Amino acid sequence: MTTLPDIPMIHDERGFLAVAKPSGVATIPGRGIPMGESVRERLEVQLGVSLLPVHRLDRGTSGVLLFARDAATHRTLNGLFESRRVSKRYLAGVVGIPPSDVGRRERPLVMDKGERVQETFAGGPGISASTEWRVVSIGMALPAWGLPDAEVALLDVRPTTGRRHQIRVHLSSMGCPILGDPLYAHDPVRIAWPRLCLHASAIQFPHPSTGKPIEIRVSTPSDLPMFMQST
Repeated sequence: MTTLPDIPMIHDERGFLAVAKPSGVATIPGRGIPMGESVRERLEVQLGVSLLPVHRLDRGTSGVLLFARDAATHRTLNGLFESRRVSKRYLAGVVGIPPSDVGRRERPLVMDKGERVQETFAGGPGISASTEWRVVSIGMALPAWGLPDAEVALLDVRPTTGRRHQIRVHLSSMGCPILGDPLYAHDPVRIAWPRLCLHASAIQFPHPSTGKPIEIRVSTPSDLPMFMQST
């Protein structure tokens, strides 16, 4: 039996903990996921305790992920998410340049075929979704990526709602698909990098016990391209 590496811990206290989720690992058990390989299962073996997931990251997304150690803390943290008192930041490496250095995408989302989510028009059907972005840097794709003359951008992204695939769909729909996205990027962009270039870099919320603001950050992993390592 192959021994899987430990999930890196970045914050740990009595009621909850935060880890650096690797890309390619599901947050919780599910269909098509080998038994014992999700982040939650690996952490429970690693720490010898039961854990409750507070939120999720897509399988391909890396970054900061919260788990509660007890039911009371889980309820409190869930309440903070539901009342939108949690602020999340992501780094996204995209192909294409947004229409402005700073902006917001507000388009409803509906389920499409299979795993896919589709953006509809403003005021149209679906669940409301809002994503803010800021351009951090702009450059050119490397020759090895097979994207001749393509411009790339590093975006600081802040979703103000937490919908499934929200960031990926909104950025793709405005002409800036995420490098390596297997669902929402066309083939040259999809195969240009071996993983989804989306990283949950920070999360901020009121501490569940004290109410004081707490921010947890995680460094950019080495399996992302160099232009994403600048922050």
